[in-house]
Amino acid sequence: HAAASDLSLPQSVPDEVRGYFDAARTLWVCGWFYYPYYTWAGFHAAVAAETALRFRFRGERHAPRTLGPMIRQALARKWLRPEGFARIAEAQASNDDEWSDDLVGSHQGVNWDEVMERKLEAFRDARNWHAHPEQFSYNTPQNGFSLLEFSRDLIAQLYSPRSERRA
Repeated sequence: HAAASDLSLPQSVPDEVRGYFDAARTLWVCGWFYYPYYTWAGFHAAVAAETALRFRFRGERHAPRTLGPMIRQALARKWLRPEGFARIAEAQASNDDEWSDDLVGSHQGVNWDEVMERKLEAFRDARNWHAHPEQFSYNTPQNGFSLLEFSRDLIAQLYSPRSERRA
């Protein structure tokens, strides 16, 4: 419960998005009692992030309509930065090999924008896998939490004062 309560969103996030994300956090907490909720929490956190992107583009004449193009446009507008994602920021500060899946060679010369783009692509793939399953399978509590955390970081960046200036 404490881990999920640490994943709060800033007040600048629209109430509709915050409410949806809070419902996903609640699902994760309730996963203790019903294991499939961990999977549903991750999926609904990703949908909350997609909703946040959609709200961020609301009112634009040629706004992207699906998750992949919305992410690419958010990257192009610099609404998302590597240091805004908790796990990437940890990797930047880390000197161990825990991040070897994401890094080639040492931390010297790592292109953190590329690391972020790979993480965003994996996020999109996870959302699509959950939205269009061929079979139901369970996320572990940690997998569900990782999607919650990544979604929180994405949403928070979209509504940070820095991204508002780059609208």
